Amino acid sequence: MDESLKQAVTRNILESMALGLMVVGHDGEVVVVNPALTSILGYTMEELTTSSWGGLFFSRDENREFNDALMEVISLELVNFHRRVPYTNPRTNSQMMLSLVSSFLREGEELTGVVLLVEDVTEAHQRLQRERRLLWERNILQRERADGLKKLALSVAHQVRNPIMSIAGFTQRLLKSEQLSENAREKLEIIIEESGKLEKTVKTVADYASLAPPVKGRVEVGGMIDDIRRATQERYDLSPGVDSNAALLALCIAGDRTQLIRAAMHIVDNAVEAGADGLKIHVSETADGDIFINFTDNGPGIGHDELPYIFDPFYTTKPHAVGMGLTEARHIILDNQGDIIAESPPGQGATFHLNFPVAPCHL
Repeated sequence: MDESLKQAVTRNILESMALGLMVVGHDGEVVVVNPALTSILGYTMEELTTSSWGGLFFSRDENREFNDALMEVISLELVNFHRRVPYTNPRTNSQMMLSLVSSFLREGEELTGVVLLVEDVTEAHQRLQRERRLLWERNILQRERADGLKKLALSVAHQVRNPIMSIAGFTQRLLKSEQLSENAREKLEIIIEESGKLEKTVKTVADYASLAPPVKGRVEVGGMIDDIRRATQERYDLSPGVDSNAALLALCIAGDRTQLIRAAMHIVDNAVEAGADGLKIHVSETADGDIFINFTDNGPGIGHDELPYIFDPFYTTKPHAVGMGLTEARHIILDNQGDIIAESPPGQGATFHLNFPVAPCHL
């Protein structure tokens, strides 16, 4: 194939593409664009090819995330980078949502430019927002139920704690008597043991009921996972593996860091108490811009009949457990604008999927 034919084929491909395409040279000059890109970005072919990236986009504050995405690709040298960002068309002032996929152009070891594929996903994003609103309304109802449970739990804890302490105290005094028969002593020791279990339950309920509203800030995903791994190592001498890349770990979510770590540790506790001795944390980003933080263990898993109830208060299949850990974890995650679901394929352990909207890392 001669050179002129190659150029004609390349030109036809560029002109027929539904996706917008832009090639930016290492000096910031726009080298190649196609017609679809001019329609999406709201600039003419001449404006795009005679201006630098900075000249077109740096001066528009409303499109800062669009520009930051390319800067992130360059600074972190990311390949197959994928992000959804808001964009304001300068000609129509319409609010859009764009999907960006970018990678490097290289000649040998030398970086020569960045290739950017742009797709208008505004309709899909709006549909997703409607679905999120429905999910948010469902979560509001669940939080209202949880708040009602917290008030009831706090009241019950206050009413029950003092009688338990009195029972345990009087029983301890009776045990000091030297005139007790062996049979009576055994029964009193049972009372002490059961009082201790009840006191543990009351304390767990009181801790759940006194959980404060989240103090939200920007939480870097990678830093939070490091804290979870450190806490797991200290508590169980177990080091969870991490399956992710630098770009995803550098993303942020909006939430209360301390509470989110507490919720994650309830998931870790649940896995270890069920018999798991291995745990992996997998981070992924959905096409609609959410982030998944998945916890997968190598334990015996959760029975199919048990899955619908694992987040219910006091539900447990473990001896001596109270059954409030996953209830509290779910409450925290919902309060921090997230969602949580669990799955457990037969023979594959359990996986907890935590889903959060990505938030800008700068305040």
